[in-house]
Amino acid sequence: MNRVLGLATFALASSIGLTAHAQICPDDKGGPVPGTVGANLLSGAIDRNAQIFGAASMAERQVLPILAANEGAILRYEMGATPGVLRTPLCGENGVEMGKVDLSGGGFGFGYRTGAFSLYAVGTGATHTMGGAWNERIGGAFMGIGMAQGSPIAFYKRRFAKDEGSLSVTFDAMIGAQVVTPYASGSLAYAASKGLYGNLNLTPITAFVSAVYQAAKDEVEEGAASAANDLLDRIPYARLGFTTLDFLTGAAKEAGTTSVYLRRLQYASVPRGAVSFDSAKQTLSETGLTTYHLDQYGLFGLIDLSAALATEPDTFLQEASAGVRFGNPMPTDVAMAKIAGGADASGFSGVRAVVGVVRVPSVWYYGVEGGYRVRGSVEASLAASSTGRDFFSIRMGFNSPETLSLYPYANNAGDVYFGGAYSL
Repeated sequence: MNRVLGLATFALASSIGLTAHAQICPDDKGGPVPGTVGANLLSGAIDRNAQIFGAASMAERQVLPILAANEGAILRYEMGATPGVLRTPLCGENGVEMGKVDLSGGGFGFGYRTGAFSLYAVGTGATHTMGGAWNERIGGAFMGIGMAQGSPIAFYKRRFAKDEGSLSVTFDAMIGAQVVTPYASGSLAYAASKGLYGNLNLTPITAFVSAVYQAAKDEVEEGAASAANDLLDRIPYARLGFTTLDFLTGAAKEAGTTSVYLRRLQYASVPRGAVSFDSAKQTLSETGLTTYHLDQYGLFGLIDLSAALATEPDTFLQEASAGVRFGNPMPTDVAMAKIAGGADASGFSGVRAVVGVVRVPSVWYYGVEGGYRVRGSVEASLAASSTGRDFFSIRMGFNSPETLSLYPYANNAGDVYFGGAYSL
């Protein structure tokens, strides 16, 4: 009798388990388990935050600085990948299992300058993939730049995804114009992500300001509608400061090159009010992330230092890093600012190794406990011509400040970035 009861109990439990599995994973489809935090991130924060600055950021890194320093035509490209940015429950063949989410992105930028006037266009693509064998995940790192070929469709539709959420492609594109004079350069562009992008540089002192303005916020939940009238809330990305302080230091070899700037990021895609038991307490999604940066390149010709102070959502030291350089590697925007001032681009080639710490604020919606994370990277730049038209840069690292600023939940995630050009 007891044996019969045991078998009946086992059968009933198995039936309940199968029913529960069917409800959790309808039709045995792959992808994230519906209703979990991971699924909500995929439908909101990952896709939108990965692309809301996509085309504008690429224009800043790869197109506008080079057009400001060179006449004629340029064609630039970049690709990046962040494997394992998030772990989330997946609907697998054998039931619910934990899996990793990989992100990739990339794009192309074309520009032509004659005299003081230039036109440019930028197109980007980003993908997320879930699970899969390691060899499939390696190939996924190139999906973003491959998909960027279709970025003009972003003016019609930006996001394409499988119904179950296991794969998505988000496009962004922008077209704009830039005017360059000996005293200033300015750019204005329209992005498919319903934003206006503006950039202004004061050439003699290499001061700059750039921002994305969104007239509408269709994808933010209704509870945030009242905040849509706030001007700052409509600026999801802003950056201003000095590309270099050479006008003060005279680019002395011992002092190296100093760059100071402010950056503001807004996480408008994360559901608001759902992450705190105290309705009066603001969260990272509501306040954004504002950081003040100091970068020192080539101190005594050997050392790089960087620090960032966050003032929103709280005041804390967001990053502190030190690096050793071999040669004279430089970020693209810094190198181009120096080239516009008469420097030879071939002098900005080299490799550097960087180690430091990055602090992440507590973001309980993501299940992230705040604190400092160790970061490290190896970076290189190469100038293939004296004009800087063929300027290449590469970075490989983990816990990069750039990654954690966009994805606060990406603890210990690695990243790789490459940017370069086709000769025209």
